[in-house]
Amino acid sequence: MIYRYGTDGIRIGTDDTDVVQLNTTSEDIFSILKLMDGNHSVDDLLSMNTKLNIYDISAIVVKLFKVHALSILTQKLDSLTTGDRFKSDITYYYSEGIDGFEILNTLANLKITIFGAGGGGSLIALQLANLGVGNIHIVDPDAISESNLNRQILFSAKDIGKLKVDAVKKYLSDRNPKINVTTSTRRIERVTDAVKELSDADWVFCCIDEPPYIAQRTVNRACFSRKIPSLYGFTSRDSAKLMVVYPGKTGCVDCLLTNRDNLQFRKLIASFQNASFLPITPIIVPNMMLETAWITRRWLDELTEKASCVNTLLRFDFNTLKEEKFISFDRENECPTCGKECSSSKLWDIIQIKD
Repeated sequence: MIYRYGTDGIRIGTDDTDVVQLNTTSEDIFSILKLMDGNHSVDDLLSMNTKLNIYDISAIVVKLFKVHALSILTQKLDSLTTGDRFKSDITYYYSEGIDGFEILNTLANLKITIFGAGGGGSLIALQLANLGVGNIHIVDPDAISESNLNRQILFSAKDIGKLKVDAVKKYLSDRNPKINVTTSTRRIERVTDAVKELSDADWVFCCIDEPPYIAQRTVNRACFSRKIPSLYGFTSRDSAKLMVVYPGKTGCVDCLLTNRDNLQFRKLIASFQNASFLPITPIIVPNMMLETAWITRRWLDELTEKASCVNTLLRFDFNTLKEEKFISFDRENECPTCGKECSSSKLWDIIQIKD
């Protein structure tokens, strides 16, 4: 937004911090700035009846470009998006110094597999679809129950008894008929099960947490075998965690577990597995929405190379709304998935996965 700011100058932007001010009251500059809307060419600017010359206009362009207040487009803005659907998105990316057309095109052609369509997976699928991801494959064998409705907002009471993947597909397709959503009800019990669902995926999101550790290890091994980058989300009552894996380049889920391996850790996992009590998920919908928004945003930062969180287990505290690096780790030589040396640890017998 471009507007005169009192008698002191001209401002671009309405944010309280991200504002560019030009200390001028020139009507010629104001008129030129108003034409910089993404649908006028440089020739349009130069054809204006103004006292400014090409050097004056160039100086304005350079100043705005340096602070990401202006982007140079090769096509008109109206032709870079599908209708009005992603105009806000493309404007956001350009204002962040990212090629908005390129990222929208990348998202539209991405193929993402999501394991799990519960509170985490279904909301992540929604956010990916709203970002413009064109192809989403969702894997979950479960049906919707009444206990899901408090935190899984894509489902309604009318959906109880229906398959989660079917309800998610309908919801996403209703919002965007152009999106390609495929589904599977395969239960992931072996690495080969997960491999069958990857096909030609560009990214994988692991949003299943049962059985604990085994589910993540299984998906991790499958992604490593196909060299597909993956993201893992975890939730608890007061925080969420995530990690990103690039097979062969970064540490993986098993590297993290190797890093934490000790007698006390093994006893803890064994105790979990021997417990007969099945707890109710201690989560409320605001926390679930915070978690999935945080995870999706972190993944977008990876995709746009704005920031990276590899070799780190990140933690987001629901109470303080702060992120921290919870555990840092590297690729481990004795990792049973990507390491070069065999591991004799008893940990892998406790959380054994099936190929």
